Amino acid sequence: MKISGRDIVKRMSERKPLKCYEQDLGIPNQTISHWKVADIPPKANELLKIAIYLDVSIEWLLTGQERAAPKIPPEILDTAYEIYNLPNVYRKIVLDTVRTLKKDVIEKEKEKVTLIKDYP
Repeated sequence: MKISGRDIVKRMSERKPLKCYEQDLGIPNQTISHWKVADIPPKANELLKIAIYLDVSIEWLLTGQERAAPKIPPEILDTAYEIYNLPNVYRKIVLDTVRTLKKDVIEKEKEKVTLIKDYP
């Protein structure tokens, strides 16, 4: 896959006027013009700086596409937030308990699979 500086500059200009990158990030207009004309992508540190500035992923800058993030059910996010806000000592207890339960569930699932395989 060829990474196109021209395409990256196009995506950058869709989000903000190109003059903003010089003003806000210190990336000279000549540099951006060079990426476009020579079709050379920015260096990794420049890509990172631009992605953070635009609040986009580097993947989007490079390809114009985002990977679909797995949908986390709201109740799980709410529970995670509640656990996160616990004092450290209680958070550790909850997380250790969850890890132990997870390990137990995985072992029980392995036992089921083994029983099914052993059934004539």
